[in-house]
This record gives sequence, C-alpha cells and structure tokens, in this order.
Amino acid sequence: FLFSDGCITSGLSDQAEILRRVTGWAAEGITTTTFGIGAGFDEPLMRGIAEAGQGRHVFLATAADIPRLVSKAVHDLLNVFASEASLDIRGGANTTVARIYGASADDEGAAAEGLLRLGDLHHANERMALLELEAAPPGEVHEGASFEAARWTLEFQRKGARTQFSGSLALTATQQRAGLPSEAASVRAMFAIRHASDMELQVAEHLSRRERLRAQELKNEQIALLRGALEAARSDGGVDGKELAALEGVLARAEKVAERLVAGEDSELMRRQCVQETEVARAMSVAGFSSGADSDVDLDAPDDGSTSGGWRQVQRRMRDFDQMSGSGSCSPRSVG
Repeated sequence: FLFSDGCITSGLSDQAEILRRVTGWAAEGITTTTFGIGAGFDEPLMRGIAEAGQGRHVFLATAADIPRLVSKAVHDLLNVFASEASLDIRGGANTTVARIYGASADDEGAAAEGLLRLGDLHHANERMALLELEAAPPGEVHEGASFEAARWTLEFQRKGARTQFSGSLALTATQQRAGLPSEAASVRAMFAIRHASDMELQVAEHLSRRERLRAQELKNEQIALLRGALEAARSDGGVDGKELAALEGVLARAEKVAERLVAGEDSELMRRQCVQETEVARAMSVAGFSSGADSDVDLDAPDDGSTSGGWRQVQRRMRDFDQMSGSGSCSPRSVG
C-alpha cells in the first residue's frame, strides 16, 4: 500500500521510471494499491502507479475515510481468490460485440472491443458484466431456432497456475417483435447502475468547471433514477438479492455524495470523490458497493470466530495471511 500526496521531493523523480519499476514488481506478483491524500495530491501519478502495479487507486478525502477505506483494502487482500482475471467475449458469425460493461473508467477502450479486465477476484463476492450485442440471425435459421451469438473465455491466475474457463451464448431467432419478452429486470437494474456512473462522471466535470449548482441538479436526477430503478426492482420477482443489494449500495453512496455537496464541501475534493464513485459503479462488484466492501466489521465485537468478530478476528486473519504468503503455495499470486 502506498499512502502519499504524490509530490516527489527527493529520490527518484522520473515518473516514467517509477512506473516502469512498479510494472516490473507487478510482473513478479507484487501489486501496488495507492491512496491519494487530500485535495492537492498528484492524481495522474498516483493513479498511474496503481494501474502499473495492477492494484487500485483510492481517494482519501477526509480523516474519517482512512479506517473505512484502508480496512476495505486489507480485507480485499485477505479475500483474494484469484488475480489477473479477464473476460474476453467474441461475437459469432452473425453477431458483433457492441459493448461490454463492467470495466473501470480507464479501461473503456478494451471493453469496447469485448475484453473486460477484472483484476482480482474475491471470495464471497460477485462481479457483474453487461453485454450488448448487435445480431443478425443467419438466413437459414427458422423461427424459434437457436444460434450461437458469442463465445466467452474467463482467465485468471491462481496458485501460480493460469486457469481458463470458456462457454458460449445462444440466442433464439424470431420475426415476431410482439412476441419478444420484456427486458429482464436484472438487466434493467444493472443498466441503471451504469447510467448512474455516467451521470457521476458528468457531475465531476461540472465541479471541475465550478458549476456547483448544475452538479447538484444532476446529482438529484441521478438519485431519482436510482430510486426509480430500485422501486421497480423490488416489485419485480426477477431481481435477486445481490442485484437489489447492488442498487441499494449505489443509491446510498450517491445520497452521501449529495449530502456533502449540499453541505458545501470543497469542489475539488468532491470532484475527486465523484471520479472514485464512477469507478466503483463501473466495476459492478457487489462487495464494492457497500460502505466498506468486504470490511464492514464491528471492531468492538467479541471474537466469536465469525467473519465479523472485531479486532482479534481481523488480527487472526492477518496472521493466516502471513502464513499463506510464507508458504508460497496458497497465494493466488504465487509463482510456485
């Protein structure tokens, strides 16, 4: 973990060389997560180090953010199941991948081509991806017949070995538009999250231009969108608990940002917060939507052996992690 304002005052100052070294460490299985502190930190450098180090960039706006977000990062580290995960989706003979949603803001280019870089995968978490296809069924396909629309490949690193799963997606051909079922409620819910992330980035752009009133108006529109989507999802039996939790988490985060905007917090701090909220929403990680992700631990609770048993339980998990790292065989980043 690197905590810094990114302002270089001594030592190596060539940013390109810094990124080159971090990239080399990542190739050896050492990831780097950066924590940018305050409104004046060097965001491009700190974000660049996190990207080169195959880690995450986290913005610490206030002192109150430190225990919550650092705890989240620690728990993410403890719960890693696999690393360097990617999902590659290719269209079939009569389909084209128009878009795949579930990437960070910095990885939109690859996502537009059907490649989703997932990074680390964690135990007890679910990552979601939305796929948009442009399909033209082959002429010889009859009404109601199925055809292969896309093939997917999921790859990741676990215990020093590269693992791969693959499969296909089939669609059913029809010429009866009236007979098409309505869009799945779960798809509508996830598209609402995606739309909300786009609006979040627009809020950040307004704040960068000191258009605070317009930022607040757009934030209110975003919250109304999410509330409507959540109400619709709750009334539809086709949305499962995790998807509801994702919508609830995104809405709760949006409402907190709106409260801070109304309270008059510094525009630059709020802009950086909105950029981070955009990244959280676009990653479509269920655990990432909660206030502390996997780390909503009651630190004052007794150690009862559960996953929420206070500081002693956290310390025990850290010792377990140290033993795993020392053995070399249990770490998903181990090179064997």
